[in-house]
Amino acid sequence: MLFAAISQKKVGRDLENLDDNNIFRGLDKTSIRSLKGRRDTDMIDKLVPERDVFKLTLRCIKLWAKNRGIYSNVLGYIGGVTWAMLVAKVCIDHPNTPVHKLLTIFFSFYSTYDWGPHNPVHLTEI
Repeated sequence: MLFAAISQKKVGRDLENLDDNNIFRGLDKTSIRSLKGRRDTDMIDKLVPERDVFKLTLRCIKLWAKNRGIYSNVLGYIGGVTWAMLVAKVCIDHPNTPVHKLLTIFFSFYSTYDWGPHNPVHLTEI
């Protein structure tokens, strides 16, 4: 469990204060990373059109990655939030698509993706 001390008198029940970038002022790197993870997860939840389809697709992709030994931030591979962002991108680009088709689209899309710093995967306009 991580702890982040923020300079707010009140934090809402749904942690809606995390949307405000000012909440990060004066925090150490560990606190910023812990709060940012929650904020990223909340943003993904807001952006995906079908939350249940997204969750099931993500579970399938995570299982696939774990079975191949490529699911781990610690070992230098992609971790949970990053997998969620990659799946969310496919779900956002293909709303109302069933899970089995999203899985095919996921592998097809990312197998031909032009990876590099000049072409980041993004869920919203930068």
